[in-house]
Amino acid sequence: MPSDIRPSANNFPVAIVYDADGNVPNALLGQGAGSAGSCFTNAAYGGVDSFSTDAHLLHALVILNGVRAPTPAQLPDMKYRLVRVLGSVLGLDWSQMNLNVFTRSPAATSADYAGLTIMHAVDPINCIPISLCYPNADQPKMDDRAALSRLYPVTAQNQAAFPGKQLFFENTVRIHGAVYFADSNGQPAEPMQGVNVVARWIDPATSQPSRIYGGGNAGNAATGFYDSTGQAWDRFGSDDSAVQGLFDLAGLEIPNGANSAQYQLSVEALDSSWSQSVGPYGPWQVQPSGAFQPLIVTVSKGGDLQQDILMRRARCRPETSSSPLHLRRPPLCRLQETGSGL
Repeated sequence: MPSDIRPSANNFPVAIVYDADGNVPNALLGQGAGSAGSCFTNAAYGGVDSFSTDAHLLHALVILNGVRAPTPAQLPDMKYRLVRVLGSVLGLDWSQMNLNVFTRSPAATSADYAGLTIMHAVDPINCIPISLCYPNADQPKMDDRAALSRLYPVTAQNQAAFPGKQLFFENTVRIHGAVYFADSNGQPAEPMQGVNVVARWIDPATSQPSRIYGGGNAGNAATGFYDSTGQAWDRFGSDDSAVQGLFDLAGLEIPNGANSAQYQLSVEALDSSWSQSVGPYGPWQVQPSGAFQPLIVTVSKGGDLQQDILMRRARCRPETSSSPLHLRRPPLCRLQETGSGL
């Protein structure tokens, strides 16, 4: 492998290889990986291959499979795959916004398709060309833009380096807080992990939550070490009590040039069918315990609103290590009632 695309080539932080005939994928992934039949997954692929000790991204390698786009008509599919890979290179994980596009529950509308994030985890195999499934498939949606801007915000200190770009915090909205179980008195108790908190803009023309303008957060980034069986210790959420149950929805946009807006906050289950690659959460999910009536809040451009969420009828009690639901973190909770719970 050339030295300037190796993980150690930190002076070239993003290496992009333009393959002409599929031989590069064949060499890296195995014979046949560069063939036209593998384009659904290998048209563009790669990711970060070197991190600093303080978890900064140092180097990434991206491969463009030349077999995938022999004609201009096939370039939109190549672009779509490339944008998703570059999102990963920049630090974005998969999103679960508007997954009813895939699950059909409830039936998807045109607005659901328009708001489906480009960083969704899985595509149906029949999406060739990609335009058969999604309009403007290669365009980041609000959830994508918000996540990316949080990682790389335009600030007063760096704005001169980005002509034409707006200040991030001053022109968007942040809603943050924590999700809690309720105790026997209906008051906040243990933090709840493993749910999606979703904010959707209320369209003033219809007074209904928009399926296009929305942002989601899975509670916290669960990363860490693995046990002797290869399973993540933190597969049910973070073991850091300072972040358990937290959600942070920064970068929410106010469409139409307005200075204030209403947003609906709701809680949704994590999907385990279409999103198994969403960090360590995917394969082990149960339905959220309790219920939460969607809440409407009013926010202003540049605002920072704290709003906690209390899951009603979701009481918990101390868990013992002998339980099959042992979460490997203190303090431990499970739902008292029979049925689903964390």
